[in-house]
Amino acid sequence: MERPRQEIPQGVRKRDSKLYSLTGWFTQPEGYGNQPFAFGGYFKYDTESKWLGNGQLADLWGESEIEGIMKDDLLSFIKLYSERGRLPVDYNFKRNDKGLWVGSWRGSDAGEGETGCAISLVDDDAFDIACGPITNNKPITARHWKKFLDKKVREGQINESELVFALKVGSHPELEAESYKPPTSTDDNIPF
Repeated sequence: MERPRQEIPQGVRKRDSKLYSLTGWFTQPEGYGNQPFAFGGYFKYDTESKWLGNGQLADLWGESEIEGIMKDDLLSFIKLYSERGRLPVDYNFKRNDKGLWVGSWRGSDAGEGETGCAISLVDDDAFDIACGPITNNKPITARHWKKFLDKKVREGQINESELVFALKVGSHPELEAESYKPPTSTDDNIPF
């Protein structure tokens, strides 16, 4: 069955976007004996910038939004639960020889643990598919997104030109990519 396509408004440049599903598990060591718990959801992926965003996950703790990067054998995103007061959780994966993604997660109010997931392409022309929160109450702020990208530059996972491009196409237009300054300090109260 062919899905209905939306007409692209005049003056809008159509980007190469794909829709992926994401299903996996994470361990919760604190008080749960390293018990693995399942999660699942989706995200949109911009092939030019390597940005993934407009993503939603659900797990036993609730609904969350994700935004990050995916390139080569690296998948990394921040997850922020819709519930106010929760701090972001940083997920980092590498693709193994079986094509699955394995890695770790860390959050200052959640602890840290292991994680693994599988990603499946749902639609390879997803520019016109609406994704993300139904409301404008986005839990991942521009400040969270910039902090996440700064960390990825420091760790050598992305270079500065990729960072500037991610700032331009990400979901936070209020960030001024042209005036970006490389990170000089990690002390800004967003715990990664």
